[in-house]
Amino acid sequence: MDRPRGDLETVEPALGASRTTKRHLAVVLVCFVLAAASFVSATLFADSRLAGIARLTHDASDNAMPSLAEVGTMRRELANIHLALEQAAEGHEVDPVTIDEHVRELRDAQRAYESLPQFPGERPAWAAARPMVEDVPRLASSVMAQVRAGALREAHAIVTQEVAPVEALADASLLELRRINLEQGTLAARRADSAWSRVRVVSIALDVACAALTAGLAFLALRSARRSVAAEVRRANELDAFAARVAHDIRGPLTPPLFALQQLVRDLAPDSPQRPMVERGLRGLQRANVLVRDLLMFARAAAAPDGDVGALLPEAVAGAVQDLEPEASAAGVRVEVGELPAREVSCSPGVLSSIVGNLVGNAIKYMPAAASTRLVCVRAYEGAERVRVEVSDTGPGVPDKEQKRIFEPYVRADASRPGLGLGLATVKRLVLAHRGALGVQSRSGMGSVFWFELPARPAAARATGGE
Repeated sequence: MDRPRGDLETVEPALGASRTTKRHLAVVLVCFVLAAASFVSATLFADSRLAGIARLTHDASDNAMPSLAEVGTMRRELANIHLALEQAAEGHEVDPVTIDEHVRELRDAQRAYESLPQFPGERPAWAAARPMVEDVPRLASSVMAQVRAGALREAHAIVTQEVAPVEALADASLLELRRINLEQGTLAARRADSAWSRVRVVSIALDVACAALTAGLAFLALRSARRSVAAEVRRANELDAFAARVAHDIRGPLTPPLFALQQLVRDLAPDSPQRPMVERGLRGLQRANVLVRDLLMFARAAAAPDGDVGALLPEAVAGAVQDLEPEASAAGVRVEVGELPAREVSCSPGVLSSIVGNLVGNAIKYMPAAASTRLVCVRAYEGAERVRVEVSDTGPGVPDKEQKRIFEPYVRADASRPGLGLGLATVKRLVLAHRGALGVQSRSGMGSVFWFELPARPAAARATGGE
């Protein structure tokens, strides 16, 4: 037996579209991961280079500059001690406390210098200067002892023959230390400047590369998203076409047995034993017919709207309400139509009748059996560019948690009622397809007001259409 190729060919592209959508989503995810990874890599690279610049800067600020300061202090205090000893040896009055303070400053500067890190080549120079720096306090004690003993000649000889040469050699060694620290500090500063310039160039290049990569990935993601949306639209259209064809094919075979059972019910006597069985079969076929009708209407609602057509509001509403009179009468519901503006809306009469019929039929179907007031009202309000139609009822209302999803397909406020839950979804499709809006205002137990708005046709368009 040949398989129904048309139906399978409709389903297979839909499955392919689903797989395509997953691939597109995977591409988008990979694109964003790559973009994030590129920015993180650029940031880590810049941070590592900035850490090197910080080390070079610390070489200058934490080593060279303090060393220069302590070397300068030692040179100054050596000169001060030499001068004070000369004055004391020449017979000038010199306070020994002053010399002691200079010696203490010299030793403090020496200890501070030795606690600092040293550059390459600095250690040999300090090894040469250190003995002389440490010998000056000893010589100062000898000179001051001779001065206190009144032996100025011997004191002067110590100053000229020992203190002066030692101070000169120590100063020369300290000058070498000063030169080394100055050169190293200058070199560290230059290296830091050079490294900073390289980091700036590399960072700008990485930023440009990341921006280009992100732009490319964004383009790929956008193209993938567009293809995904197109695939979803194509899939939805294919499913709608499939649903419409299936509903149409099923509805045809349902019609003959439905008419046959209706005729049989009319022909059977009220007390016929076959009547209950026939009536049950008829009700089953009627329910199936309603389900197929709803599915067919939902599928057809996805079709593109007609061109420049209009529907006169009073006529469409009156026709929809008149079609529902038997159903309303059987349910004991009174349908009232308020004063409607004689205005055309931008849709076909069949679309407007379908929207109003779905809303009014829904209100009738969900009217509680125990409701004391059983009323459905249709009103309309004319705006500058839109016409708003409201269908209110005295039914059970819609719970707050259901109001956001009540217009979605297969959602039913009361699962015990017959139907697929496509009536309000069909209304939503039709209204949105014609550039309209819709919504619901309801409180549980207080009834509901379902409303929709459609663009009003300009007066010029109505006059042209009338001609």
